[in-house]
Amino acid sequence: MSVDIKIYAYATCFTDLIVAFNSQKLILHIPDTINWDYLYHNWLTLSTEFKAKGNEKYLIIGEGNSSDYVQIIRSDSIKNLNKYDLKLSYLIDNVFLIPTIKENMDVLTNKTDSSKIGESFTLHDILFDFNKFGLCCESITTLNPLVCYLKTNLNVELLIIGHTDNEGSDLYNKNLSYNRAKSVVDYLITKGVSASRLKYRGEGANKPISTNVSEEGRKKNRRVEIQLINK
Repeated sequence: MSVDIKIYAYATCFTDLIVAFNSQKLILHIPDTINWDYLYHNWLTLSTEFKAKGNEKYLIIGEGNSSDYVQIIRSDSIKNLNKYDLKLSYLIDNVFLIPTIKENMDVLTNKTDSSKIGESFTLHDILFDFNKFGLCCESITTLNPLVCYLKTNLNVELLIIGHTDNEGSDLYNKNLSYNRAKSVVDYLITKGVSASRLKYRGEGANKPISTNVSEEGRKKNRRVEIQLINK
């Protein structure tokens, strides 16, 4: 799961976010590098993975109680606040529950098999409308687990490859597929993944995975692939 948070104006402190699915409690940790000013002025994406038990009905998002506070206090607050004076409030947006792509990445980054470098897999839910390269909400939902994975596997470097259907000229499709791959890379960078770990290119319509005769087939060909280039 992933969620975007930002400190609300009247808060005096912040701490890790606590999420519960029925009785299953998860803690979404705020990185030590995040300070008050950053979280006050910027949205931060928090992600975690969990194994569903099959009986989840309710998602509860909270901030814990006074014993959970990490004593990160506003610089302009009164000193020596006791725990009852702490005010914790977040703005929350973009709450996603999505199947993890960790299994796919684990296959690519298997430490016992160096031959995995150069292999690739398709991000099936990163699809594009005809003649478009902008990411839609469904695409972002799929990319957030990849953001989480890259932040916890700092040695992994990826090549992002864009593809199109065969509508249009070769040059046009080459540029369109390049921009589709770039839109994925740009999103990963905005979420804190270093640009030095990401490369991208466009293949145009040169490598279809389905027929271009039907719209359904062309939709599958308008895709993005991930390839491991270093681990």
